[in-house]
Amino acid sequence: MEVIEERKCHDGTLKCRVRIRIKGRPAESETFDRRADAKEWANKREYELKQEICMGLSHAAKKTIGMMIDRYMELELPKKRSNQDATKVALLWWRDQIGERTLAELTPSLLSECRDRLLNEPYTPCKYGPADWKGSKKGPATVVRYMTSMSHVLTIACNEWQWIAVNIMTKVKRPTLPRGRVRFLSDEERGRLLAACRQSHWEDLYTLVILALSTGARKSELLGLQWKDIEPDRVYRRRLSSYSAARVTLFKLPKDKYDRHCSASYKTYQGMPQPQNWSGYGVQVDGVGTEEMV
Repeated sequence: MEVIEERKCHDGTLKCRVRIRIKGRPAESETFDRRADAKEWANKREYELKQEICMGLSHAAKKTIGMMIDRYMELELPKKRSNQDATKVALLWWRDQIGERTLAELTPSLLSECRDRLLNEPYTPCKYGPADWKGSKKGPATVVRYMTSMSHVLTIACNEWQWIAVNIMTKVKRPTLPRGRVRFLSDEERGRLLAACRQSHWEDLYTLVILALSTGARKSELLGLQWKDIEPDRVYRRRLSSYSAARVTLFKLPKDKYDRHCSASYKTYQGMPQPQNWSGYGVQVDGVGTEEMV
């Protein structure tokens, strides 16, 4: 429906401002010199918007949720830098539950039913992936992860593929996550941990644990760490309150696509298996044990 208003400009001329509003679309307006031109534009634009809505409804009526998930796993899932397997397991669950329904049947109430079903679903051996705890129910964190995976599928289908009008997952309430536990190793526990790592048959375990304690880096970052990720020019000497120490800056490219810089003690750096021409750098540390630097 159009609304035409006549407005008087500063120079005394009259302008016709037409405004149209259609359900499901934002309001649009335009200004013309003649009322006939405003009426013609309004009729033409209303017809175009209604055609767009009809096209969108036809997509939603013909395409299924399973088709949307399959296309996402083929085109978008390989682009993820991490957690591809976990995301695939979640999306396959959604496809099994509602994959045969059309996009026109996708409603917040349907997603809420799936959320409640997931909360009450026990861990059982399945063909998609191993269960963490057999017989126990999925926790809120698992349910939120499943909903997040499906939400990204709906966002891509809305913004890039134009298969749906909105991401309705935003209207579904997610389970409340329990408060995380803050836990630190005591000096005694840390000593026992490092002693056990030294006795391990895997020679790199001790170095990885030292790096994890001293940098707080993620497991995936440490396992993928290479010598090219260490800046030798950043090795420098620093005097702390109780001892002299040197620190080396490590940087990785985590899932947020930006470099993250963190520091490790030079003793930790010295304990890593060093390639030739990389040891020393003229930095000396006077009798400081690795455990003291963590």
